[in-house]
Amino acid sequence: MNVLREDLKRYVPRGAESRGPEYCFRVLATVLLHPGWHAILNFRLAQGLRKIGLHPLAWLLYRCNMHLFSIDIHPAVSLGPGAWLPHPFGIVIARDARIGAMATIYQNVTVGGRGTPPVIGAGVVVGAGGCVLGPAVL
Repeated sequence: MNVLREDLKRYVPRGAESRGPEYCFRVLATVLLHPGWHAILNFRLAQGLRKIGLHPLAWLLYRCNMHLFSIDIHPAVSLGPGAWLPHPFGIVIARDARIGAMATIYQNVTVGGRGTPPVIGAGVVVGAGGCVLGPAVL
């Protein structure tokens, strides 16, 4: 649950006090409307279902992400809390990749390769169209 809270903090627009009605409106608008939040939420739910052994349901959510957002993030990916996908279309992350906390991944990014999986550290930004292939450590 803490991971989802950290993820949501990255998606809620700044500028309002953290407890007022404007902040509540921003949180509600984000939860209902932001496609990046929906993609991360789907991924986290699939990841949780996979961890408890409900692989068919995890696979179903994984496929929903692929069809709704053209995003291919396997539930086995190690994605740190606070991940931000501002434009979550065309992202492909290999199942053995490790991505640190507070990472930002823009559209049309590929993370993967053969052999040693890539490791993307905390707070790293992978820009639009970026390819991280092979045993890269960022």
